[in-house]
Amino acid sequence: MHVQLLGEMGTWEEIHISSEEMVRRTKLGIMLERIGNRRADGDVRDANRLLERGDREWIDKFCVMLERIAEGEGDIHFMEGVADALYAEDITVYDAAGTPTRLPQHATALDCAFERGVGEKAHYARIDGRLASLVTPLEHGNCVEIFTSEQTRPCAEWTDAVKTFKAKNFLKAYFRREASAGPCRCPECLPLPGQEVIGFTDETCENTVTVHRRDCPRAISLSAQHGDAIVEVEFPDHPDVTYPVATRIRAVDRPRLLHDIIASLTDGLGLEMNELHVATRDHIVELTVHYAVHSVGELRSAVRFLGAIEGVDEVCKI
Repeated sequence: MHVQLLGEMGTWEEIHISSEEMVRRTKLGIMLERIGNRRADGDVRDANRLLERGDREWIDKFCVMLERIAEGEGDIHFMEGVADALYAEDITVYDAAGTPTRLPQHATALDCAFERGVGEKAHYARIDGRLASLVTPLEHGNCVEIFTSEQTRPCAEWTDAVKTFKAKNFLKAYFRREASAGPCRCPECLPLPGQEVIGFTDETCENTVTVHRRDCPRAISLSAQHGDAIVEVEFPDHPDVTYPVATRIRAVDRPRLLHDIIASLTDGLGLEMNELHVATRDHIVELTVHYAVHSVGELRSAVRFLGAIEGVDEVCKI
């Protein structure tokens, strides 16, 4: 780290602050140059003796990072991904067969999945035999089993959870491709395929289009201020793309009510539930269900199915 301090004579003095580890790695660079010179002269017998085992492991790790940067065509900022990986102490985890995987400290089961080449389709994990979320931090010596599903798609929270260069690089490239493949949804109105929508080009980037519902207050405001930014936009549903929604339900409590609500969404419509919150007072149940749909038509079907359940009085989208 470089800082500038104002000296007593009114002049700026530059100070370089470094840790012992940074100094050591700088010296390693000089040693590598000497090794390179020896190898150029055909003398490799004593080259590795200049390095301790830990130094050789660090250099090997650095070489792997460089290979991955070349494979990824620079999809991630160099220092952001590499520095974290190189200067963090490693942990070692194992699969069920005992094969080791080296990871930086605080790495997650998802990092492990990417190191094993199954990160994109990772569905859940077992850590030391116990069911665990993919974003669970790992400890040295854990036995980590990764289970995959062809229906699994990377989600946004993965980006903040992973620690390894390989995982960060893949996810940034993946979501960049997703963003460029189609229009972005306005976070204020969250349109769904099948609704009447309108598109607006981004003022700073003409290639970026944001989709709004036609009745979105933000869209109405933009229409008045930037009418020339309005564009026709297609927003079709896709079998591999779902959108999170939430529904609030009020009902009279009874046995198997929760079972019937879950079954209507998962068995009746084949939807995937993400969260369920339940509160009961004086035999009145209020539930909030979070799930994913492909289109507004699917959302309407879900509301209709839920409203037909015995005891349910109100169903509304949040």
